[in-house]
Amino acid sequence: MDIIFYLYMIGFLTYVNGQSFDLIAGYLPNSDVMEHLKLDLDQRDFEDFLNSKNFSAASDIYVNGGNSMKSMKIRMLKPLGQGFAKGAKVEQGNARGILIADAKKPDSSLKVSVTSKCFGKFSTIKDTSGCFTDTGESLKIDGVDVASPIDVTLPYRTLSGFQ
Repeated sequence: MDIIFYLYMIGFLTYVNGQSFDLIAGYLPNSDVMEHLKLDLDQRDFEDFLNSKNFSAASDIYVNGGNSMKSMKIRMLKPLGQGFAKGAKVEQGNARGILIADAKKPDSSLKVSVTSKCFGKFSTIKDTSGCFTDTGESLKIDGVDVASPIDVTLPYRTLSGFQ
């Protein structure tokens, strides 16, 4: 029991790049892998669809994913008027994220890690309230209104991609 507690405390107290990460099955990640872990939800959905003989939905979740989001690109019709540093907060309505690369003037695309809850159309969880959209709502970086409209593609990890 003491060894288990000791290993847990190492994982709990270990810091990587100023952030702490818990041990996952005895493995200490060097970065935030929580989105990767959500691929298990795709597996759950896939099995549920197969068990209910909904082969079309099973194929959709297998090929397209819906729970484990990758970093996304947001394209703006107008280039940035100023630069923003990696780690800056990105917002649009209820959608939240952070820049995972510096955005320089006059860039017209951003690389964003989504931090709000955003599930794809093939997931059994039907919650897109935290997703970035191209419906015309303004995009802000660190509180500065930078773009409207935008073009958004929401990429998800897929079971087919992990063969």
